Amino acid sequence: SVADRFQGNVFAEYEIINNLTFKTTFGLSSNNDRRGEFVPTVLQGGAGVGGDARINSGKNSILLNENFLTYSRTIDKHSFSILGGYSYQHSRDEDWGGRGQGFPTNASLFWDLDGSAVWQRPNSRLTEWELSSYFTRLNYSFNNKYMFTFTARYDDSSVFSEGNKWAFFPAISTGWIISEEDFFTSSGISFLKLRAGYGEVGNTSIDPFQTLGGLERTTYAFGNDQAFGYGHNLIANPDLSWEISRTTNIGLDLGFLEDRITGSLEYYITNTDDLLLERLIPITSGFSSILQNIGATRNSGWEL
Repeated sequence: SVADRFQGNVFAEYEIINNLTFKTTFGLSSNNDRRGEFVPTVLQGGAGVGGDARINSGKNSILLNENFLTYSRTIDKHSFSILGGYSYQHSRDEDWGGRGQGFPTNASLFWDLDGSAVWQRPNSRLTEWELSSYFTRLNYSFNNKYMFTFTARYDDSSVFSEGNKWAFFPAISTGWIISEEDFFTSSGISFLKLRAGYGEVGNTSIDPFQTLGGLERTTYAFGNDQAFGYGHNLIANPDLSWEISRTTNIGLDLGFLEDRITGSLEYYITNTDDLLLERLIPITSGFSSILQNIGATRNSGWEL
């Protein structure tokens, strides 16, 4: 096996006016791999078939572009920053390979598939998806004691059908540093912060093109002859949409002995709706299941 990997990132930043900056980043990751296998005639797997060779190759590339416009300012005891941006991500996976049996010599290994007496079916696959997002974030603090943050994303995923591609994900959080208050006196606790938040995130864990259904090659009988064609292997479901998790949390952050020792205590509740799950259907339909947005879960607990 041989694998090559390239990963690179570049960015540019420019201050348009005082306190207003623009930043753009570009990242590219590319992976190429080749896997070859040869079973010679002196081994059991190749003795009965005159040698067995196969070679498979793949390429994966991910492109990411992010753009940020940020305005920050402090006025007396008030500090705030506003961020707006756009990001784009593209992923492409390619795989291909071949296999042959019955070679005149073991010397060529897997580098002479066209010299095989029996050419097995080749394989190839292409998978692509895109994700684009608009986002914003507002941070505000007063006197370094009271903090407020609002964020929002509007995401577009190519794996869903038209009408279900876009989804909106807001989040809000607040914080109060109690240890900065004049009334707070403690010889042991050096830092105490109370915080609470609510946020939504989405999940697109389906294969690209899955909303369109799937085809696979099959063999049909016409009298005494065979013919190749395509048949459905996956039920199309254009109604698939984002799986959304909504989390509410409240917690305490603590520091002891001038913050030499720190810790946190948090309680959270996460409700997930429109789960992307396979639903069993009667086998008489020709299929065993169909992917749908069904069910919901709730997860809650303490974190220390």
